[in-house]
Amino acid sequence: MAISLAKINNLNDDRDQKDIVEIGVGVDPDNINDWVNEIWLNYVKKDDKMLRKVEFSKFVKNIFRITNSIFVPKDRQINDLFIMIKLEEGKATKENMFIFLRDLSRV
Repeated sequence: MAISLAKINNLNDDRDQKDIVEIGVGVDPDNINDWVNEIWLNYVKKDDKMLRKVEFSKFVKNIFRITNSIFVPKDRQINDLFIMIKLEEGKATKENMFIFLRDLSRV
């Protein structure tokens, strides 16, 4: 799936290239960890540092927008993805998001 194959990578601010898509995150733990850190930096807003469904939804929709996908995921589909992550009190930890993306990239 596109989530496991694309990584949003904002380059230096002095360049006119924002939201560059780098294909091939794959199963490299360092790449996946970098991506998880970017997700937390850009989407997680609460002090408990847990990813909520609404934040996950924004992330997923942005991935499909950035990759110019003709597929637009429905909220139900995003929810189905979100519940595939091992959740703690309805929220995802960095560790569980890492495992989810790692396992998804192996499919």
